[in-house]
Amino acid sequence: MNIIGIDASFPSENIDLSWEVLKEDPFGALRPYLVPMLIGGYIMALITFPVFYGGFYVMVRSARLARQQVIKNKKK
Repeated sequence: MNIIGIDASFPSENIDLSWEVLKEDPFGALRPYLVPMLIGGYIMALITFPVFYGGFYVMVRSARLARQQVIKNKKK
């Protein structure tokens, strides 16, 4: 356990990531580390995409309206 009380141990007890093991079966050797990161990445993408999309949409919409006002004022 670490300071905040989370068990941060490695997925497997045998941490033998030598060059030979990686050459023989690269995905099999790294699977315990890559799969949780892949799943966590998809979860975080699903959570953060709507938040950031909404924020940027508001900024783009206001810039688009300001641009239309400038174009409208130039024509007068």
